[in-house]
Amino acid sequence: RWHPSQAFSRRPDGWIEVTMEVALTVELVSWVRGFGEDAEALEPPELRTWVAESMRRAAKRYDA
Repeated sequence: RWHPSQAFSRRPDGWIEVTMEVALTVELVSWVRGFGEDAEALEPPELRTWVAESMRRAAKRYDA
């Protein structure tokens, strides 16, 4: 259990959706990133943007 507010639901596409009410922090972004390509931040838009930008910067380190 990560947070008392968390809830899980199975989506029609087979993925599991996790929702929780938490602050937007660097730790949250790191947690989402830890799932790599197996996770997608859906909302809020600020979290989605932060994760996407962070992942892009990380990927650039491997482009040579």
